[in-house]
Amino acid sequence: MHEPLARAMVDCAHHVLGPQATALCIDVPATSDVELQVQRAMQKIADLPGLSSATQRFLLLNDLFGATPYRVAQRVRLQLLHQDNEVFLVSGASLPMLLKAMTDPVDRDFSLFIRRIVDTAARGAQYE
Repeated sequence: MHEPLARAMVDCAHHVLGPQATALCIDVPATSDVELQVQRAMQKIADLPGLSSATQRFLLLNDLFGATPYRVAQRVRLQLLHQDNEVFLVSGASLPMLLKAMTDPVDRDFSLFIRRIVDTAARGAQYE
């Protein structure tokens, strides 16, 4: 996400859910080099504890479709897919989506979990 949104959203999630809630956040400066940020993100992912050589599931949340952070996430997605992982990239991230992703159980069918996250965005937007 655009710097400093990722860190701010995770900090807010920790405020709501407590510090045991986990998510890897990567703030991307709008004018940064995409390839450098992809390498940085892939290194952070590789450093995650508990990753094995087996297929992993990743949900990448991004704030704005098409912008620099999106292009970084899109390339990270392609690299993770190339490593035979299951990866979804969802743009338009919101705090309700992040909270849902951090608290909902993951289904055997990962796409059902992703659908619930995306549906939360529509329910989270209200007007009076």
